[in-house]
Amino acid sequence: MSEERIISPNEPARVPAMKRASWGAIFAGVVVILMIQMILWLLGLAIGLAAASPQDGNWQGLGIGAIVWLVISTIIALFIGGWATGRLAGVPRRIDGALHGIVAWGTSTILALYLVSSAVGAVFGGAMSVLQTAARKAPMQQIVRQAPMTQEQIQQEARSLIQSRPAQGANEQQRQQAQQRLDAAIDRMLPEDTQAQVPQQQRQEVVAILTESTEMNEDEASQKVDQWVNSYRRAEQLQTGARQVAQQAQEAAPEALDISAQAAFWSFLALLIGAAAAALGGLLGAPKDVVTTRGNW
Repeated sequence: MSEERIISPNEPARVPAMKRASWGAIFAGVVVILMIQMILWLLGLAIGLAAASPQDGNWQGLGIGAIVWLVISTIIALFIGGWATGRLAGVPRRIDGALHGIVAWGTSTILALYLVSSAVGAVFGGAMSVLQTAARKAPMQQIVRQAPMTQEQIQQEARSLIQSRPAQGANEQQRQQAQQRLDAAIDRMLPEDTQAQVPQQQRQEVVAILTESTEMNEDEASQKVDQWVNSYRRAEQLQTGARQVAQQAQEAAPEALDISAQAAFWSFLALLIGAAAAALGGLLGAPKDVVTTRGNW
């Protein structure tokens, strides 16, 4: 049977050429890539912080320099890691060394993305835990009081008050009439402009209807009306803010799409350059003191 063998010109040892991928060499190359990249990042950070001057205020230049150094250090780390992978694989074919370097590049990239996503997830999870703890400790009454309410929700709550806490001796027809009067009074009281003052006459009208139609006293009714007004203003402010954000997002959409396209292109280019650097390192790292022959073994 004719098969390919790898032999050393200096040693008579014969190794079958069937085994193409050396995962031990790939793993070692990934370790080399990550460690060299970390060393170069720390070196660049130390140089950048030492050269930075808060008085100059040239933070934009420092950021550009950090990005350039990040790209250069990544290419260097990938080249050296690819070279180590190709060398340790022990396969004399240059194309096999390049392929080992590419596999090491892909493995290190996936590992780096996993580590970054895990760190971001941990930070996000910690922030959500803090928010949940704060929400559990907050008084429920205060949360309800601060909740924004639309005009329809306020009118619905007012009708519920008349039904659940009616004035003594009021029949169903009187409650329905009071609900209609209260709906109209609330409609007149709430201003369209959240910055405008609530007319005192319309506010007092709502308080009077609540006092007449429910078992609430004047102070309690006045507090309830103030709560409605504040909640309505918050709801209107939220809606206005949402409309402004939507308008700004629509205006910024073309620019955002252009930035996203540029980011995608530069990311593609960076990955392509990294793969080329790792492949070149693996190609140059393939051992040259081993030759390949074919024969019947």
